[in-house]
Amino acid sequence: QMTVLQNNQKFREEQGVFATDPYFFNIFDVEWLSADASATLGEPEKIVLTQEVADRYFGNWQQAVGKTIRWNNQIMLNVTGVIKDFPVNTDIPVKALISIRNSNRVDWVSISSDWYCFALLKPNVTAAQFNAMMPEFTKKHRPADAHKAVHRLQSLRDMHFDERFNTPSGRT
Repeated sequence: QMTVLQNNQKFREEQGVFATDPYFFNIFDVEWLSADASATLGEPEKIVLTQEVADRYFGNWQQAVGKTIRWNNQIMLNVTGVIKDFPVNTDIPVKALISIRNSNRVDWVSISSDWYCFALLKPNVTAAQFNAMMPEFTKKHRPADAHKAVHRLQSLRDMHFDERFNTPSGRT
């Protein structure tokens, strides 16, 4: 639930609110309507809205930057940027991007299939090499008594075209 403080209106986004960090903007192309505020998601209590959401919350997206939203009746978030809406057919239906530093679920034990981590590989690293490193990574970051987990790289192409894979848009 998002509460716009200036007029105490409440909005509920059923999907499209993602906790992330500034590296999101290195992986996904977005068009900034306000000044490029990508670095601000590295700090807690920050949020970037899409144009559609900013217009709905504030009447006009130009009025959104600098305003405050209360998220889930708990955390006060400062709107630091507005981006163009993602296409309606996207697998990643972004409405709002909240700094991951606001989340209390950033450990690898609480990660579940509804969490996605996107990564860009260096040009000289293959998916097979990356996947070969994941068991050691998992062992290092998960306690021995945690349930069995497997982490592996999956290409965006597979996520989009292979119906065996779930997507953030909810298509399974």
